[in-house]
Amino acid sequence: APTTAPSLPPTLPPTDIPTTAPTLPPTQFPTAAPTAAPVGVPFDSGVVENGGFESGTTGWYGNWGASQISISSTVSHSGSSSVLVEGRTSGWQGIAQDMLSKMIPGVTYEVSAWVKLANAISDTFILTFRQVDGAGTSYDNVGRIVTANDSSWTQVKSEFTLDVSGTLTELILYAEGPAAGVGFYLDDVSVVVVGTESPTTSPPTQSPTTSVPTERPTNAPTTAPS
Repeated sequence: APTTAPSLPPTLPPTDIPTTAPTLPPTQFPTAAPTAAPVGVPFDSGVVENGGFESGTTGWYGNWGASQISISSTVSHSGSSSVLVEGRTSGWQGIAQDMLSKMIPGVTYEVSAWVKLANAISDTFILTFRQVDGAGTSYDNVGRIVTANDSSWTQVKSEFTLDVSGTLTELILYAEGPAAGVGFYLDDVSVVVVGTESPTTSPPTQSPTTSVPTERPTNAPTTAPS
C-alpha cells in the first residue's frame, strides 16, 4: 500500500443541482394587460335628427297620407331600435323629416339609410328630396333605386349637392318606393357633409334608373301633424 496520500483529490461525482437556473417555461398569462376590445363607434347621423331612431320617432312623421310609423325594438340595423312604416296606400308614402334648416345650399352631403321589408319578399326603395325654390317643386332621388328584401338589410347611399335657384322654401327628405301596402323598417339614416361647392344653377331633375311612383303630393306639411 502507498505510504502517502495521492497528490490530487478524486473527481467529485456530478451534482444534481444545475450550476445556472434553467430557462423558465412560458408563462400562462400575459405579463401586461391585453389591449381592450375596441368600443363600437357611435352612429353618426350628421344633420339628420334621430337618424338611428333611438329616441323614438322624434323628428320624423308619416308623409302626406295614411303612413303609420312606430318604433320596433326587435328589428334594427344597429343600436336597439328601428322605425316600422306601414299602412301605406301609395308608393310615394313613407316617412319624412324636414331638412330646411339643416342643409346649406352649395354643400355636398353623403346621404345614406338602411331598409328591410316587413311583409314582402322584395320591392324597390329610394330616398328622395322634395325641394321647393325659385324654380318650383322638384323631386331628387338619392342615388340609384335599390331592391330591398325581407331577409337582410339593404343600404341606399349616394352623394347629394343641394343646388338652389332663388329662395329655398321647402326641403324634405323622405323614404319611398315599395308598392302600396308594403311595410318596411328603416334605420341609420344619415346626411353628412363631405365637401363644399359654390352654388350653381339648378340641375335638371335626376331621372331614376327604374320606375318610381309618378303620383306626387301637391302640398306637403313640413312638420308632423298635430
